[in-house]
Amino acid sequence: MFLSLAAVVCGMTLLFLAMRSVMEIGGSCGSDGVHVGVRPCPDGVPLALFGGVFGGVIALFVYLGAVSKYGATSWVWLAWPALFLALGWNFLEFGLDPPGDHGPAWGWLVCAVVFGAMGGAPLVAFAKPLARAILPLPNRPEYPYPGYERPRKEPVVLVEPTYDPPPPAREHGASSRSAVVASLERLSALHGSGALTDEEFRAAKERVLEEGV
Repeated sequence: MFLSLAAVVCGMTLLFLAMRSVMEIGGSCGSDGVHVGVRPCPDGVPLALFGGVFGGVIALFVYLGAVSKYGATSWVWLAWPALFLALGWNFLEFGLDPPGDHGPAWGWLVCAVVFGAMGGAPLVAFAKPLARAILPLPNRPEYPYPGYERPRKEPVVLVEPTYDPPPPAREHGASSRSAVVASLERLSALHGSGALTDEEFRAAKERVLEEGV
């Protein structure tokens, strides 16, 4: 996995150096004898371009296979910004100071801006995940909108629970029975004293038993 990643970096480096060699002689060259009036390419440039492109692509696929096999963190997305920012730097440097006594090469400067945007936009988009992967940054909660104030956490006060026991249930049955017994005893006393006749005693007794008083 590490060897294939190193090979990807080497492929980009070969492209970077081959591009600089061509730009130092004006930005174009030809070595096949077909392009008339085009200066020959510096030694090693065709081989560097071939090895950088095809070797880098093959190494990239090998790296992806190794990452998938071992379940490691993939850094393959950095290949895009690394390539375009490196080539964009060449356009910027040689655009500001082209070979010869000419002024700034505006075509190369335009390419520098385009390549810088193509390589810098993904890098900015993934800057936060990259920083979190490299640096031990604390995980802070995401706020829904700018200026959002996190609600304060009030201190927790532990309070002993209090219970109000329900009032004791009255024993209705016992009180009713005692009232009936007392009423019957009073009626019996009145009947024994002659205050109540037999009929009045029986009617009063039945009423007490029916009402339960």
